[in-house]
Amino acid sequence: MIRAVQQMQRMGYIFILWTCREKEVLAEALDWLDRQGVHDLVVNDNCEQIKELFGGYNSRKVFADEYWDDKAVKAVWGVPQ
Repeated sequence: MIRAVQQMQRMGYIFILWTCREKEVLAEALDWLDRQGVHDLVVNDNCEQIKELFGGYNSRKVFADEYWDDKAVKAVWGVPQ
């Protein structure tokens, strides 16, 4: 999944990390992703393009074209857990 995110980011896709983590635990997760080569994530928020699309309004609903779940991807791709 990390490789797919890296490749899509290089293609210009924007990724939003939707997580319940906060404070130190969130910082640790973002540090880990950074070390894996996944950078510039939006965290628990809409990306700037969506905010601009709605005239600066930021809905509490996070809009996305796709929703990825790391556990579901493992199940679908048959990746050992």
